Amino acid sequence: MLFLDTVNLIFKVFIKSIFNIYFPLVIFILYFQSKRYAELEERVLGATRTSTWHRVINSGLYGLVAGFIGSMVALWIGISIDEISIMLIWPLALILLLFDPRFVCFSYAGGIIALISLLFGWPEAYVPGIIALVGILHLMESMLMLMDGDHDPLPMLVQNNRHEVIGAFAIQKFWPLPLAFLIYTDIMVVGQAVDMPSWWPLLKSASGAVSFMLVPMIAALGYSDIAITQPVKDRVQASAFRLGLYSLTLLILSYAASCYKIFAYIGAVAMPVLHELVIKYGVWVQQRGEPIFVAPKRGLMVLDVLPLSPAEAMGLKAGDTILSVNGRDVNSEDMLNEILRDYPHFMWVDGVDIKGHTKSCEHRFYPDGISNLGAIIMPKRSAVFINMHDNNDPLKDIMNSSRLG
Repeated sequence: MLFLDTVNLIFKVFIKSIFNIYFPLVIFILYFQSKRYAELEERVLGATRTSTWHRVINSGLYGLVAGFIGSMVALWIGISIDEISIMLIWPLALILLLFDPRFVCFSYAGGIIALISLLFGWPEAYVPGIIALVGILHLMESMLMLMDGDHDPLPMLVQNNRHEVIGAFAIQKFWPLPLAFLIYTDIMVVGQAVDMPSWWPLLKSASGAVSFMLVPMIAALGYSDIAITQPVKDRVQASAFRLGLYSLTLLILSYAASCYKIFAYIGAVAMPVLHELVIKYGVWVQQRGEPIFVAPKRGLMVLDVLPLSPAEAMGLKAGDTILSVNGRDVNSEDMLNEILRDYPHFMWVDGVDIKGHTKSCEHRFYPDGISNLGAIIMPKRSAVFINMHDNNDPLKDIMNSSRLG
């Protein structure tokens, strides 16, 4: 009964968060990011795979699910924040956004507000609550990365610092996150109430807190990354794992800060500093590893497979190396195109997958045959690529950084 009561209460407040003053702004940012990504996709692939509004709706739905789960987790732990902090975090995050897109993350605005409050006594912010809020947001972001992070990555050819042309996948995601979040007050609140267990809240509230109330709020989460040394799914899972550790660290620090003030200082510094370290470590992992999407000496490597294409129907995947088609060796795209000129009605492909295991695929293409495989092939030689060190290239922001939150 208690669980259903809390779900009902959260749902009522959660709906109100969609009408929060910042929600249209977050949707505008989401639309702008989706439109920009679609333009990059058209530049690289020659066409967009999904419409801008499809991306907006898809990201919005994932954000709604994560926001509701995050609201439940925060309520049951008993994480609360003061009203002043809520009022200050968004405006400060928008100001920081002018300097760098990644600074819209609450890790930076929250850290600044917490430090100023601790050092100067104004604003009178409840620092453990700020630390916990940032921790919950990033826990939800790690979950969103696992659910949606590997969808629609953008394949591209890039030149690394050794002047090699290699294959890579750019990942860019943005999610609105409506929330129902607790704030504490020193007065009794009149309205629907739920009696919580005696052990609640786990996170001690500020002194003087008489009661709690759920309020609607909105957050924005973003994830940009590039997969060079790992398959996209593996790269996203590794980044999500590191972000999950970051969020759990903050939640532990928030609990410690509610008991001992020294941990409030540690948590305030940890919010932006650990966030930067997570990003830098991810970049370092990519830089020290060997690229996996490189044109082989024998055969043709598949960089990506287009949706609803013959290659997808056959079961080809990114990283597969095609050694022969219909029993004929292929070592260049010209050799592949020569086979496709005959519009074969049946095609079988022999090769190896990204892990080096033997792989065979086949499919019947009746009645018209096939003239285009629908796969992006790693070229043996290419004069067209993205320079990772070109400051004028619009893809530079994606390729030169791995950004979380």
